[in-house]
Amino acid sequence: MELDRSNLLTLEEQVAFLIRNGDEAVARKRIEQAFHDPRIPGESFLGFVAALSGKLSVEQSDKCLNWVDLLVRKSGVSLLWLSRIQAAKDRQQAACPLAEKATTLSPKLVDAWIARVRLQPGKAEETIKQARTPLDEKVWNLLVAETEDVLRREKPDWAMEFKKTDDRRFYAQARLTAFAIRGKVTEAEEVLNGLIADEKARPEDVAWSKRNLALISITRGKADDRQKAVAVIKNAIDETGTLDDLRARAQSLLIAARHL
Repeated sequence: MELDRSNLLTLEEQVAFLIRNGDEAVARKRIEQAFHDPRIPGESFLGFVAALSGKLSVEQSDKCLNWVDLLVRKSGVSLLWLSRIQAAKDRQQAACPLAEKATTLSPKLVDAWIARVRLQPGKAEETIKQARTPLDEKVWNLLVAETEDVLRREKPDWAMEFKKTDDRRFYAQARLTAFAIRGKVTEAEEVLNGLIADEKARPEDVAWSKRNLALISITRGKADDRQKAVAVIKNAIDETGTLDDLRARAQSLLIAARHL
């Protein structure tokens, strides 16, 4: 049974009081007990620590987070979470090693790699190359897409290298996902238009781009625009397309139908 939130709030106040009054040994023991308490799941414990940290001075918060670091160092997700707390306090020197530990402990945790790139902008390209081994191709593409702005600041002439025919499409999909999550529709359209204009793009990738542009038009345009967009989706197919391409087209038509 999970501990009630009011009980956690009480615990936060008690531990904060102990730390502020110099009873660090007792406070640390209370934190360790909370960590091992089966009624306090991982996310609740981390939330408890975040709230506690906000009630302390910088020096006191540092000590508290160091105690927690020793407890959660076997969890890459928890280390990443601690790194984010430090980054939110604009303390990059403390955040960086925690993010590095997270990628070492959980090398397939893409969010930890993203944090490392953003926390160490001068080492962006080096870090991304390092991540290529543990991450699968699609996830690695997402990492690059999420941190492309950092790469371009570090190296203005940076350009993604495409070694296989599928790479161009995978990277466009990753960038589209990154922009869609943030609601950056204009940037998403630029990605799709760029793939359509790319002379090296495969016909099925151009068709995929046209379908996605049409879907954006459907969700933003007027009735006439939506009808035209559906026509684009129906016609945007290449005979050399794979079964996945055919399925994607069918899915696009189903989504389009909901907006007509």
